Amino acid sequence: MMETQPQVNMNMAQKIAKISQMKTAFPAYREILDFFEPVLRERMRYKSKMLKTIARPVINDAGVFDKLQNGVPLIDKSGMQFDEKIMAAHLRVLLGILHSRTHEVADCVADILKKEHYTMFANTSETHHAPASMIRTGSWDILDFLTKEILNPVLEIYAESYHPLLSKAGWENGYCPMCGEPPMMALIAGENGKRFLICGACATRWPFPRTVCPFCGNDDQRQLSYLFMENDNKYRIEVCDVCRQYLKAVDLGDMSLPVDIEVENIITLHLDMIAMETGYTHPVYAGVPEHRLGESLH
Repeated sequence: MMETQPQVNMNMAQKIAKISQMKTAFPAYREILDFFEPVLRERMRYKSKMLKTIARPVINDAGVFDKLQNGVPLIDKSGMQFDEKIMAAHLRVLLGILHSRTHEVADCVADILKKEHYTMFANTSETHHAPASMIRTGSWDILDFLTKEILNPVLEIYAESYHPLLSKAGWENGYCPMCGEPPMMALIAGENGKRFLICGACATRWPFPRTVCPFCGNDDQRQLSYLFMENDNKYRIEVCDVCRQYLKAVDLGDMSLPVDIEVENIITLHLDMIAMETGYTHPVYAGVPEHRLGESLH
């Protein structure tokens, strides 16, 4: 049976309040948080509209349990539904937000979108291949961002349909039981310091042993370690010397207070840089130079 889990879901008011608080606490990240706030508002509006158009999947309990026991993620991405009008309106708003921050790149992406059908996003696989021209202009980072802003809220809607069953079943893998994506961060919570992995795509969270690498399954303690910032025990970088990958972790101490994992991910970008400079990688940032983290979107 799944463990009691920390609170990582906030309503809009709580999220905005958290962002405001973090701007004061972490002034170095004020600019990117200023960018994130309108994106978050638009994402919530988009998800709310999509929610009204998507038929919830017909769930067969036995089929769900069979998939989970065999390590098969529950969401069939090829069968996801998208309302093209809502998607197009969402993209226009996002491009407007981007244009206020980075005119040339946003205009480049807008030109690309004029030549492509909006459903290119719905058909994009998790492994993106960037055209050389987009790499040169820097617009691929933006297109990747737009793709995630289109796909992830829809993945969340589908994942939420399965959450009640997930709480009754076991899942022992390091990738998301809903969509199969890798964890974005980990939370350490509860009296016994349980570790919960958080999916960066559909926001699903699930318990996972602290002494196992979620990426390669390595459980040799001699090849698992942590990187800490001096005088900061709340955050740490969990690293594996077998696969040379890392995962940021937030130590909550207890599970009494909700936490916004996206905000936590932003205000710990310096940890990503430290991990990458030390020679570790993360699936989400594979191939992204450490000095580029956080630059493209502000």
